[in-house]
Amino acid sequence: MRSVASQHFPRVVFRNGEKLLWNPLVKRSFANRPEERVRLRLLDHLLLERNWSPHRITTEHAISINHKEAKKRADIVCFNQDFSPRLLIECKAENISLNESTGQQIARYNSKIISPYLMLSNGINDHLFSIDSKENLKRLDNWPETLPNESISINRTFSYWADRGFIGQKTEPHLRNWISDVQSWFWIKAPLDEQTQKITYLVLKQSPTQLNMEHYYKVFILSQYSMKVAVSFIATAFGGNRLVAIINKNGHNEGIIEVNLDLMAKDIKPNAITYSSNGEEGMDVRDFLSFDFEIFEQNQLQDLPEKFIQLFNHINS
Repeated sequence: MRSVASQHFPRVVFRNGEKLLWNPLVKRSFANRPEERVRLRLLDHLLLERNWSPHRITTEHAISINHKEAKKRADIVCFNQDFSPRLLIECKAENISLNESTGQQIARYNSKIISPYLMLSNGINDHLFSIDSKENLKRLDNWPETLPNESISINRTFSYWADRGFIGQKTEPHLRNWISDVQSWFWIKAPLDEQTQKITYLVLKQSPTQLNMEHYYKVFILSQYSMKVAVSFIATAFGGNRLVAIINKNGHNEGIIEVNLDLMAKDIKPNAITYSSNGEEGMDVRDFLSFDFEIFEQNQLQDLPEKFIQLFNHINS
């Protein structure tokens, strides 16, 4: 089934310009690794949507399988009010398939933890199982009613998006409502056609800009142009805001457009930089992107990928 983490994002902190992941349970930062991102997304689901007490969840729970092996660590273990295990979760990176080997691993862990529910997740898909008293394994299609079953509506405010690196912490007060509404629409409310777009975490091997571009992107497939456009809103290490588009044609990244939303809102130009094989060029993008920073309306993001292609073609014509 589709992962319960699909609309959650890990919290981040910046240390000396480096983006690190923040675990709210242990209140520590960790290296930005794929499996850690999935674990933190699942934690967000448990804490924010299921209202599971943070005092009854552990991460990297130590397990001793036998005396000949080093101790193993279970990704997430959730307990009931009597502190008996109720849910064991094994996390894998998004590019790792959930297969029989993964199932055997969590089964070995559960031989010591003895939880009645098991979950395998790569942040895209979840495999959820129950185990009865005779150790019979049953695949579940839905979240069981015997676990915290109340799905709580999340109030995704400015702080929510800023904590996850989508909005700069130093955003001007008059921009905060607009940019928060933009994130909630773009990432959560806007319809996602899985045939034409997806949300994925991108890591660029080479980046022409000083901006840390490792982030979640919505990838649009525009078959009429034989192009893909990956779009994201990214906070800078210094608290600013960037709107970024990566233009990909036939599997090759042709260029990057980096829009400085703070400059654009102040009518300062140039307010964007385009990077391509022709070099680096600054420009004013207000004629291409119709943003009213006073109030957000859905049509402000309408045809955004197409507008970026038009902008890129304009620069390189």
